[in-house]
Amino acid sequence: MANQVGQSKDSANSYCTNNGLKAAFNETYSSTVAAGTIISMSPAAGSQVDKNSTVTFTVSKGAEPAKTAKILSSNTIIQFYSKNSYEETETAVKKYLSDAGFTNVSCVKPTITDENKNKFYNLNKGVVVSVSVGGNTDYTAGEYPVNTAIVVTILDKEIN
Repeated sequence: MANQVGQSKDSANSYCTNNGLKAAFNETYSSTVAAGTIISMSPAAGSQVDKNSTVTFTVSKGAEPAKTAKILSSNTIIQFYSKNSYEETETAVKKYLSDAGFTNVSCVKPTITDENKNKFYNLNKGVVVSVSVGGNTDYTAGEYPVNTAIVVTILDKEIN
């Protein structure tokens, strides 16, 4: 049996047909082998096989598609997940995002300085003040890979 690993599925099928063998194919994802390429075979290359025997090939489907999850707009998160304290909001936001499927979520407190404290005046503690998806606070609601870094900034004190 000639080695078909690294060949195309069509090539392996033709080899079997031309040599009186039957071909069976299984598919699996591979991040290192191009789609449609033979990853392995059984019996192994160099084996003696009888006519009409079946050779089973494992064919690459290419890289597995990234798993995604949906995220709401930051305005929706601010409206529906802001609670009465930092801890309550953190719990609610993390539950929403983990239930959605996201795996890389963190909550932080804003750095308040004399220069930026005006934007926090009259906001209650526990309010979501921003959401960053993949480092972008101006993201679009929709599908993102589940391992995308999501950082939710929650006000931990009232500024009056």
